[in-house]
Amino acid sequence: QMPTTPEPVNYARATALPGVIVLAACAVLVCVLVVVGIVNWIRGRRGRVVVLGGGDDVEMSVVDTQDTDVVDMQEGLQSPTLTDTPPTTPHQSPVYPASAGWGRSPAASHIDSTAACGRGLQWMRTHSALATQWAATGSVWLFVLGLGELVWVCVLWDLVGVLLGTALLTWLIWTAWFVSCPPNLFRWIFYNKMRHTRSLTEWLYTLYLKQIQKKLIGWGRHRNVDRERQRKRTRRLIVLYVGMAVLALTMLILCGAFAGLCITGHPITMSTRFTRLFSSSGCSGDAPCHVYLTLATNTSSSMIVNFQTSQQHEAHSEPTVYYSTQPHFPDPSKPLPDNALSAYESNLIGRSHKLGFLYDSEGVTRYVNWAQLDGLSPNTTYYFIAGHGSDVKYYSKEKSFRTVPDTLGGFTFAAGGDSGYSSESRKMLETVAKQDVSFLLIGGDIGYTNGLPTCYRRWDDWLDMVQSALQVPAEDPSTTPNRVIPLAVAPGNHELNFYNKVPHYSALFPQGNNANSNDNNGNNNDNPEDRPTYNALLLGNRSIILSLDSDNVARLAPQVEWMESTFEAYPDRTHRFAFYHHPLYPSNRGYDTGNAPTLRDHWAAPFSKYNLTIGFENHDHTYKRTKPLRNNKEDPTGTVFIGDGNLGLELRNVVEDRWYLEVAKSTYHVAIVETHEPGDLTATAINEKGDTVDA
Repeated sequence: QMPTTPEPVNYARATALPGVIVLAACAVLVCVLVVVGIVNWIRGRRGRVVVLGGGDDVEMSVVDTQDTDVVDMQEGLQSPTLTDTPPTTPHQSPVYPASAGWGRSPAASHIDSTAACGRGLQWMRTHSALATQWAATGSVWLFVLGLGELVWVCVLWDLVGVLLGTALLTWLIWTAWFVSCPPNLFRWIFYNKMRHTRSLTEWLYTLYLKQIQKKLIGWGRHRNVDRERQRKRTRRLIVLYVGMAVLALTMLILCGAFAGLCITGHPITMSTRFTRLFSSSGCSGDAPCHVYLTLATNTSSSMIVNFQTSQQHEAHSEPTVYYSTQPHFPDPSKPLPDNALSAYESNLIGRSHKLGFLYDSEGVTRYVNWAQLDGLSPNTTYYFIAGHGSDVKYYSKEKSFRTVPDTLGGFTFAAGGDSGYSSESRKMLETVAKQDVSFLLIGGDIGYTNGLPTCYRRWDDWLDMVQSALQVPAEDPSTTPNRVIPLAVAPGNHELNFYNKVPHYSALFPQGNNANSNDNNGNNNDNPEDRPTYNALLLGNRSIILSLDSDNVARLAPQVEWMESTFEAYPDRTHRFAFYHHPLYPSNRGYDTGNAPTLRDHWAAPFSKYNLTIGFENHDHTYKRTKPLRNNKEDPTGTVFIGDGNLGLELRNVVEDRWYLEVAKSTYHVAIVETHEPGDLTATAINEKGDTVDA
């Protein structure tokens, strides 16, 4: 009975939720501006003062809304000079400073100047205008904070993101254009450095509330406005709305063009929903695509068969694997006969999960299917086909796999990381296949999709490469099919997005005992995206491998507890291995930078306490082998750390003079570990040509 893992993180959470919250807050604050503007307009229509400022030095304009027009109190960033005498300009109300006591206006003699009215005006002055300014300031600052989130909304939400991006980008550009006062803006930036907050507040206030007031009160709503002024305002409205329409159309085109953006690494590629319309999907047709294997907990008696399908019909509810210990249809050039399904001794109905998000919006239907075959015999070759339904056209060509022996030794496995998708990566996988290994461990940074669901085509490319390169060629293809080499993986930082999620990773790679549940405790879950990112594998009768998450999605402290309980549950398994992404002892990055110090603080002690044999590390794109280490000190009985991950990426320089390094090189590599029956083991690092790098 395997120790259970803590409840996993929910990877399927809506990734754009923080952006929605920020933008909703912006919308609420803008609504506050509108409400305050309407309230002030109503008060102005009733003969009360129209609030045009806030703070201790705010001036107020008392206007007669029946006979006069509203004066523009602020032009740019500077308040006008206020006087105690009425101006002579027609249609303009007198302006009084705050020290005037808010008395009766000659042009609005009907306004009550009693103490009660004075208190009401004072309340408006200190609350309404101040709240308006703070609301304007807060809305724009929240909007600025949400700009980064807006990019991801546009990238990940597809059509919804296009609409949101169009609206918000239009608002941003309209804001800058409508103010139309670069000199004032430059003056605010370069000359008013000691008055940033106040100046920004004044500018925001002028931009928002004043325009609301002008639109609700000033623009064409008064009788005493001459025709020339009315024509100017009409032209201004026309220019405003035409400009808004042009901006909205431009933003719609831009957001639509970049919707569904995918940026991958190693090599760097970029695609959008629009460009993907002109390229074929990596999975189409009736037969399954991407048939590959992942390891179950007991590698001697179980195997997980994975395959993807694209056709949408009812048969997908029952993905099925047919298998036996004898080959039946090994020749891949020949189609399966109609009675092929009945030729196999056993079959198992698996489970299926539809990958959503951007797949449907791009007209792509994709199912990931998996079936865990249990009760297998150790060190035995099995032949299988995978598909769905009862028609052979929906099934793959025959393939084979071999279970791990249940002895102390007699098996070989490979370990590496940082693969990517390149010709060098393919050569490394082909080299691994030539070593006749039982399985391959990949410690993160697999396809370099950067955690973007939009990069599903990169997963297609990478799985196609694995399917063709990571298989042992048959001695006689006419009698036996090629043997598929199973995978076990750990998450890296390039499977991760900015929300600490790994979209599709867990669905694509079921392993350990979480293939049919999300909690390793037998509880089924319909969303395999919720699988934990760390688990254990049992090899033979004396070995165990831990797949760990180096603080990418799962936190380190719960993994330490799980690690200790797992080792204690198997005290007789003395060959103990762990593979993960970020190194405790890097050979390229700084010793005290990145995740290394935190990983050593959490993992060095349990690794030493439970006598970890080898730790396979990655991330640095170099090769290293450390001295035996225990509790962060050199010890001949300690753990050796191998790797630093480079299955075909650009080479990086190594730092050779660190106290813990025994060997450090800048080279492609994969570690080949051989176990022997007496109980010893050997580890050799080879490059893409199969030449020995370190032994």
